[in-house]
Amino acid sequence: MAFRRHMLDLLSASGPTTTEVLGREAGVGNYFIDLRVLCQLIKASWPRARDILPDPGLAEALDDDQAAPREEQPFADRPQTLIDAPTLASAPCAALLAAADRLLRLENPRELGEHVRSLVVHDPRRRSSGEWRRDFLDTRPDCSQGFLQAVAPVLQTYARELRPRALKRPIRRTRFGPQRIPHFLEDDWYARYFAHMDGIPASSIRRAAVLHLCQIAVGGSLFKSGTLLGLPLNPAGTHRASDNAKAVHNWARTRPDPQEFELAVHALADELDSRNDLIDYRRRRDALRHWCIDPATWNEITARIPIPTGRGGRPDFSDRKRQTASIVTWTILTQGEHVYSPHPIRDQQPRGTHHLWRTSDSAFWARIQHGTTGTTDNNWLSLLSQYAAFLAPIIDKGGTAPPGIAPWTATTTAVR
Repeated sequence: MAFRRHMLDLLSASGPTTTEVLGREAGVGNYFIDLRVLCQLIKASWPRARDILPDPGLAEALDDDQAAPREEQPFADRPQTLIDAPTLASAPCAALLAAADRLLRLENPRELGEHVRSLVVHDPRRRSSGEWRRDFLDTRPDCSQGFLQAVAPVLQTYARELRPRALKRPIRRTRFGPQRIPHFLEDDWYARYFAHMDGIPASSIRRAAVLHLCQIAVGGSLFKSGTLLGLPLNPAGTHRASDNAKAVHNWARTRPDPQEFELAVHALADELDSRNDLIDYRRRRDALRHWCIDPATWNEITARIPIPTGRGGRPDFSDRKRQTASIVTWTILTQGEHVYSPHPIRDQQPRGTHHLWRTSDSAFWARIQHGTTGTTDNNWLSLLSQYAAFLAPIIDKGGTAPPGIAPWTATTTAVR
């Protein structure tokens, strides 16, 4: 009776224009579409949803209705009626509506998502729940954003190009777009959502996660995500992205919870949706497309590094090391991988020298990753972090990396 009063209030001409769905405000029209879509899913998957009903009498009414003989019509011949269930008697209709409303009163979309996942589990003896999935993707009903957020992890899962699940359009609407996603997952994002996942290199998870985040925001294939993120379209860049994504999802299937990775990506997407301080990484990549540390700034940085005592003498601060420092600064600012950074100083070198410098850069990056850098290297890495912190707000406000050193000189101190 309370539910009936609630529905009548919403349907009244003088009733409210919004109501609460999954802990957030939603339009009344969206709520009724949510209700009808869930009714179809509950009916299609019955009796999986039997425990949702609070009243045994209602459950029995729906049991009796589902057990009644009816002429089956081939799915291909049936009209697409995702939100328009066949007319039922009052008791089974009440059962469906009460169960659907109870699901929409859950505290958050993630709780509903788990229920939906259990209801659309494939059962070869029952095709109807699988048809519900296809109907939903074909008709794209105007559900509330909370409902779309709940079903996105179920319906928009990893798929390579040309697979049915590689959706051209995303399920949910996000506030963040590809420009807010770095090439390589931010350290903090990885630490909070993925660091506990073992059995696969962290680099693979970080590469796959950014591609999946982009798919959540705009839909499409992995190739489209890589393009929107500005990854190289050469064979090496394409394979690096797709091979890591494939490896991660093969690994995920062996986990105790095969959905662990995808649910973590969607949880991260939820957080990004709630924030107003996201970085425009595309702007940073564009501003630094052909950038390197200018000689005057490099001289200022190296002048602040104490000369080590001993037989080693003055460290190498040549243009080769300036190129390495530029790559390091680029990765800090863009949260990208060093292999994608610009290297204009290296490009000006003869072919043999170019190869040696590239090898040196890779070797230095390996030392950073393994924590085997020396004292001098750590000193100038610290100064590069300060320099990157100086450049970041300039770029974020629409500027470009300045060649001068005076503003930076005034805001930093020497390493002791």
